[in-house]
Amino acid sequence: MLKNPLLKNSMNFGLITALVLVIFNLIFYVIFPTQQTLLGILTYIVLIVMIFIGTKFLRDNMLGGYISYGKSVASGVLISLCVSVIIAFYVFTFYKLDPHSLEKIIELQEEELYKRGLPEDEIEKSIEIISKFTTPTTLAIGTILNYILLGTLFSLIIGAFTKKNEPEFQRVIKEIEENNNTTQNNEQQ
Repeated sequence: MLKNPLLKNSMNFGLITALVLVIFNLIFYVIFPTQQTLLGILTYIVLIVMIFIGTKFLRDNMLGGYISYGKSVASGVLISLCVSVIIAFYVFTFYKLDPHSLEKIIELQEEELYKRGLPEDEIEKSIEIISKFTTPTTLAIGTILNYILLGTLFSLIIGAFTKKNEPEFQRVIKEIEENNNTTQNNEQQ
């Protein structure tokens, strides 16, 4: 059982966020397979909202109503890290079980290259390179990097809204009380 409230909260909200994103992904895969842009936008919205809610929950329910900017950013980054690992596992498993989806990605890239009006030989070379890097492993690694990078960026912004510094007087009183408790415990031993 985790005793660190920051880690415990981040893992809980990371798991919830990842489950929501997996459900959205599966819904879009089945019902709206051509709406990948919309799915991407929804993914970012869910990540932003859950980082905010998770950090605010940490502040209000686990840290006595106060959180520093640094701890607020750390909360968001850790939530994103948890999300990235879970989603990367999902992506890896999904594309291992459905290799046809990898082919669809490559076909969409090829269509995009044709729309740009590139010469046939450049398209062939590009597709060859894309094919080498479009594997379950590379997509999973890219997912981790993407979520950590974007989660960090979102956390830096969200931290400005969720931070709430403890008044100096209350912080000093708390430190004095902790020192007195430590002294009393040492004397009793």
